[in-house]
Amino acid sequence: MDFVKLGVIKSDENLVANQIKFIPTNRNFETIKNIKGFYLKIIDDMEYTSFKIISNINNYFILSTEIEINFDKFKNHEIFIKKKDLPKLPNNEFYNESLIGCIVMNSENENYGIINRILDSSNGSMIEIKLNEKIYVVPFIEHFILDINLNDNFIIIKDVEKIAALWKLIQYQSFQILLKII
Repeated sequence: MDFVKLGVIKSDENLVANQIKFIPTNRNFETIKNIKGFYLKIIDDMEYTSFKIISNINNYFILSTEIEINFDKFKNHEIFIKKKDLPKLPNNEFYNESLIGCIVMNSENENYGIINRILDSSNGSMIEIKLNEKIYVVPFIEHFILDINLNDNFIIIKDVEKIAALWKLIQYQSFQILLKII
């Protein structure tokens, strides 16, 4: 069965039993408002729970779940929904997962790799790009994104060549520091 990551849940000592802090993977908050439950990934198993939204605070939600979630072993839990259960999005909106596998190009249509995954946090999303076995990361914000074309499977990122070169320099310098330590 195909699952799509919805986000992560975190414990919060200020919450009561069965309440969790939910951070969605994309900024389309309507998705969480239009579903009734999600799957919690625990090791290799998926456990379903329904939920109710208690509040929406900045870029996360406080949810009440029908099950108590044990955070003793894990600080965060990933949560998922079956791909077939994803609500349809309005025109020109998409789920971040649909970017995985897209070709990354600069404004001159030169290839700078393929989107490997989307990294999500409460501060926003980052696009992880793989080019010739090297990895670099670009913030997924309007400033950098010039065009997204899911039909033709590509994304154009402003100054991606400079970002890739910067990551290469950072990796080289980190390696040089490591060599000095050894």
